[in-house]
Amino acid sequence: MPYIAPSGATLTLAANATSGTIAGTVGGGVQIGMALAPGIRGGIGRYGTRTITTWTGTEFTVNEPFTDASGNPVALSAVPFTIDDMAASISPSAQNSLSLSILLNEQRKVFGSSITLDGKSKILPRDRGEGAATFFRDVWQLSGRNWFALEQKTVAGAGERLLLQAFPDGVIPVEAIDIAGDGTIDFLEGEGSLASSATTNIGGQRTRRLAISGTATIASFGSGRNKGRILRFLGAATIRHNATSLVIPGAADIVMAAGDILHVASDASGNWRVLGGTKGNGQPMFGGAATESADGLMTAAALKRLNGLANGPNLVPNGGFEQGLSGWPTFAGFSDGATQQVLTSIDSLSGGSRLRLSFGAKTTGTLNAIGERIPVVPGAKYAIGSWLKSNVAAAASNVVSVRAQWFKSDGTPSATAFANSNFSTATTWTRAEVVVVAPADAGYCEFRLVINVTVAQPLGITWIDFDECSMTPVASIAAASLPSFTVATLPTANLQAGDTAWASNCRAFNGAGTQEGAGAGTGAVVTWNGSVWKIAGTNVTAIA
Repeated sequence: MPYIAPSGATLTLAANATSGTIAGTVGGGVQIGMALAPGIRGGIGRYGTRTITTWTGTEFTVNEPFTDASGNPVALSAVPFTIDDMAASISPSAQNSLSLSILLNEQRKVFGSSITLDGKSKILPRDRGEGAATFFRDVWQLSGRNWFALEQKTVAGAGERLLLQAFPDGVIPVEAIDIAGDGTIDFLEGEGSLASSATTNIGGQRTRRLAISGTATIASFGSGRNKGRILRFLGAATIRHNATSLVIPGAADIVMAAGDILHVASDASGNWRVLGGTKGNGQPMFGGAATESADGLMTAAALKRLNGLANGPNLVPNGGFEQGLSGWPTFAGFSDGATQQVLTSIDSLSGGSRLRLSFGAKTTGTLNAIGERIPVVPGAKYAIGSWLKSNVAAAASNVVSVRAQWFKSDGTPSATAFANSNFSTATTWTRAEVVVVAPADAGYCEFRLVINVTVAQPLGITWIDFDECSMTPVASIAAASLPSFTVATLPTANLQAGDTAWASNCRAFNGAGTQEGAGAGTGAVVTWNGSVWKIAGTNVTAIA
């Protein structure tokens, strides 16, 4: 495509004239119909373009006079010009197209000949010869200092790369973003730092990874919508749960430790949610298969689950009362209108049935539901328990007893009459359970539910329901794997209610319900109740 920008040549034309003269050498190639553009050497000036109608090399005519931007006729005296083979209708769009064509033509001189110039597509492919390591590199500078660069190059063994670089020191670039030819991307991700405070504004930080220092209680992660952050804690900061603005799995506050990691994200409203985390010791922070708390203590629920995997089957016949009173041959103490009956309704814990023991007019004594005798192994551990609820909640700890009544193999009473534990009641289903040890002379056990009417009746209780009664052999796999302490060294910090451990010198209870003597403790499973350690399954504080 002929394009002429004669060096040193000028044109002169009077106002309202269409004929003018040329000073200087233009050279060949000018044809009728080409566009004449006075003003500047490398592009379009402010006078637009006109179509050449005659040309001699020293004189010319155009299709109409030149005007300024307001349409006023102008006189041109010794001004530079360019000539292009694009026919000039003088319309703004034509002038713009010609301007772009000239600009691209100038870029072609710099970047090579792989440029398509036409009135429609304006594509500028950047090409290079084979073997060149770098195709192009654009560098952004300010006051002589390098700040950023965009570089495309071939990386040996890795193919084509487009790199966004930064200059932290103004001289040596680091690759902030690396885009491969297959569309995959890698990027540099630094870690910022932030001190913990009531409002720890992680959303206001520019880095995705943050090291959080200090031990403050964090009630807010600050502002920021649709953001994600990975937090590494350097101290024992506390994260406070908020049901709207800072949601934590389990809806409970968490105390961090050095090395703990949290992954958090905010929604479109700027509310944050903890998505997950890992403790510095490698344990999961929430749920899953974790069976330990912050100090490596197994939770009571986890202990029960793990023991349940190893425990034997339920030995109580018809413990859910789905077959009426089958398996429950004896009810003792039922006088003064007291009754026992199996109720069938959706209020039962499971299945469709439950046992209700009603007091009637009885005000003292006990009510006893006695199951069939069950063979036992001397020295073996058994978990005995039942779900229960009453018409009125009672905080007294001795309203109900779950009892194992021991008998020798010949059917006579054992030297150790029974083992039991006492419980309070609630108006919703709650579990009453205790682990007992069969005496050395035991051959059988009667599973018993015992209501202390003397205690319960003055509290307003008139009936108590029972369901899912059970007696299961305990393998105690979990107890053997619990972290072990002495009573004096049991931890008291960074605990949650329900954490469980083994106290090696704790004074345990024997099969008769008698606690071991001072200094003679053989060890027991203990549970943290939020303020002190209790012997598991009891309300008795652990002592040595």
